[in-house]
Amino acid sequence: MDIKMNYKIYKGDVSKDKDDFIGFWKENFPKWPESKYKWLYENSLYGLAHFWVARCVERNDKFVGTTVLFPKRLFVEGKPVNVGVAGDFGVARAHRGFGPAGRVTAMTIKYMYESRMAFIYATPNIVSEKVATRHGAQVIGRIVRMVKVLKTAQYLRRFLKVDFPAKVLAFPVDKILELISRDYFYKSGKKYNFEVLSDFDERFDRLWERALKNYPLVGERTRDFLHWRFASCPFKKFTTFALTNKDSGEIAGFITYRFENGNLIIADLFSENTGDILESLLASFLKYQRKHGTEVVTFVYFGNKKVIDVFSKFGFSLRSDNRSIVVNFDESYSLNPLVSDENSWHFLEGDNDA
Repeated sequence: MDIKMNYKIYKGDVSKDKDDFIGFWKENFPKWPESKYKWLYENSLYGLAHFWVARCVERNDKFVGTTVLFPKRLFVEGKPVNVGVAGDFGVARAHRGFGPAGRVTAMTIKYMYESRMAFIYATPNIVSEKVATRHGAQVIGRIVRMVKVLKTAQYLRRFLKVDFPAKVLAFPVDKILELISRDYFYKSGKKYNFEVLSDFDERFDRLWERALKNYPLVGERTRDFLHWRFASCPFKKFTTFALTNKDSGEIAGFITYRFENGNLIIADLFSENTGDILESLLASFLKYQRKHGTEVVTFVYFGNKKVIDVFSKFGFSLRSDNRSIVVNFDESYSLNPLVSDENSWHFLEGDNDA
């Protein structure tokens, strides 16, 4: 028997639809953090979020699906460009395959043209990527996941199935890994110190001003943005490791990170250049993390091959990631070729929809 569902599709209101929106996510995706709504939807540095709602007529207008467009500012060749980040796309399981997914996506694309955004980007998995490409999105490239193991006890424990032998064996193995790692021999101490910070000061603005010219396509890294994105995030705790010049005290580069299930995730990375300063930053960071017992460091990135090459030099190995970067362009946007070039981007977790 064929089942036909009818849906009302409309642009939601951040205030009026708030309770139903949060209720939908809590019911269908329980891990979605409720505190995200006030922080990202209502109090984003770039203004209110835009979202589209699907309600099922046959289920008393029940909220059954949504997609969201978060306003954002990127810098393309040093010039600010207003774009949208597509995220928080979800449809209740019983309504997948009946059409609301495609219809809310189409409304998002229509809004891009109406609001004169230069483009929309997203990081879909393989299934969502198919929905996006059916509505005109271009796949720019695949996201790269790289991992470096600093401490081996958890891996040996998994293999040996016994705790004590794993701890005993891990000590010499960890020492060997340290001695053959590039950061062990890397000398940056004569020129740089480091600071571990929980927030951001005016030095980050000066770093942004000095370094912007070296990044063809990059999200904002001002003090105000970094404070909002990381220090004020209500459901994830971030720490920043800053490489500082010994003479001036100025910040030459930084890594912002968090821990998830005991593993360290690099959420942001920015330095004056992607050569010697990035290498000094990464070497100092790895030494610090090894000293403080961090077991695994994960780097998820899309963009400049020079950055990926630096991480490879320091022993990070590639792991699978099923996400891509897809972009819908406003056809009038004149810098499309640059946006289509994977090597122009500098994209990390901090540039996504949280």
